[in-house]
Amino acid sequence: MLAIAIKTIYKSSSNEEASTLINALNLADIDLTSKLHNIFVKETLIHFDQILQVTNIGIWDFQKAQAKKDTAALNLTTRMKAADIKTTTKSTAHAIAKATENIQNEQSNNLASNLRISNLERSLKRQVQQTNELYNIAKKTKTQ
Repeated sequence: MLAIAIKTIYKSSSNEEASTLINALNLADIDLTSKLHNIFVKETLIHFDQILQVTNIGIWDFQKAQAKKDTAALNLTTRMKAADIKTTTKSTAHAIAKATENIQNEQSNNLASNLRISNLERSLKRQVQQTNELYNIAKKTKTQ
């Protein structure tokens, strides 16, 4: 931070120059009663404060943006899961309705088949009965 402050004060982009200036500083040499030293310390503290503010604001903004992204991702994930559940529920309801319809159709077909079989059995019994009656009549006429 001190290197950034020195680079800002001296409007220098060289890290080596900033390091040289930092190493050259001796706090015992600073005389706060001297106007030049007082201005130097004041400017250094002002720039250091500005650097801290900008850094903290940047970190805060980054954290807020990251929190928004995380929240958006969580919301999207939740909505996708809800959509999947809704689709699954619709599919399940459709499958149940289709299965119920198939069962009802099968029961209807079974009922119709049972009625046909029952009618055929009755018809067969009538024919057997008529055949027996004709046989009995033929037998009686033959014996008479």
